[in-house]
Amino acid sequence: MTDELAEDRERFGERMRALREAAGISGRALARRLGWSQSKVSTIERGRKVPLGPDIRAWCQATGMPLVESDLCAVAANLRTEIHHEQDRLRSEAITAAKPLKGTTERPLQHVREKGQVITAQKPR
Repeated sequence: MTDELAEDRERFGERMRALREAAGISGRALARRLGWSQSKVSTIERGRKVPLGPDIRAWCQATGMPLVESDLCAVAANLRTEIHHEQDRLRSEAITAAKPLKGTTERPLQHVREKGQVITAQKPR
């Protein structure tokens, strides 16, 4: 993931946290109100997960901030689109790297994604 995309996700999470804090609600209390785990609230606030519209709507209602729902939904939709494009780009790069060069007899390469990095190894025979 690009640094810019990671920063955008973090900023979105910070906006969600700011709504909760402005309402004077702890993360644990918000999770209870919504019927979620506390880790889901934390994951959203840290920008590790971009919530879908229904979750944003519930968050805004629980924090008494329904007027920002449409803006947050639009930002989240844009983020999910960017994340999807980035995932497609990474997949494309991995496929391109796996194609053998014309005229070579090397075994096909196996690619494994680990923490956003592509690791390449020869497939066993």
